[in-house]
This record gives sequence, C-alpha cells and structure tokens, in this order.
Amino acid sequence: ISNKKNVQIIGKYEEKNLHFLVENHAPDVALFLNQVPETFSYTLSYCLMVGLWPIVTDIGAPAERVRSAQFGTVVPLEIEAADIIRAIVNTTTKNRTNFPKIPLIHLPNNLRDYGYE
Repeated sequence: ISNKKNVQIIGKYEEKNLHFLVENHAPDVALFLNQVPETFSYTLSYCLMVGLWPIVTDIGAPAERVRSAQFGTVVPLEIEAADIIRAIVNTTTKNRTNFPKIPLIHLPNNLRDYGYE
C-alpha cells in the first residue's frame, strides 16, 4: 500500500474484495488510462454498477461504454498529466450528487458459447 496524501495505490486485489475496497477507501473517481484498446472491462462494469465515476481514455470498449451510459468522462488518448488532473477535479463526487446506479451488464461466456470449454 502506498499512500501519498490524497492518492492511494493499493496494488493487486481479488474480485471478491472489490466491494470492501470501494466502501473502505471511498474513492471519488476511477481512472482507466488505457493506451491500447480493450474489448471489455469488468472493473468498469463494477464502477458503473456502484455509481463510481469513471474517467477513461478515448480508445476501445471502455470509452464506448461510458459514452453509451452517459456516465463518466472520456478524455483524449494523448492527454497531458495536467489535463488528467483537471478531469479528476471537474468530476469528483464531492461536486456531484445522486449518481445513478447502472446495472452490471452480464455477457455470455464467449469461450463456452463457441465450444472451446
């Protein structure tokens, strides 16, 4: 665990502990600063489900999902650190109320559905 005033990096976690970590640490935002496209993000699903404001770079499925949900902030892929900080400050939960709870999207098991399990 690394704690630098208002940023805390907790390292690896197990999915079963995710709810406890969010409740215990009460984060304002979740950052997804991907530099390569992703096809899906279970952590983003969790953020949307519990109303934790995601900030994602404009690449891949996470950016598409944030736009579709109309919940979260999409920042340019090539963003400067100062602009990331501005995005965090502009979207903190301290400045917002009544975050919607967006239900978790359950996807089919693609490996099983295509006969690979």
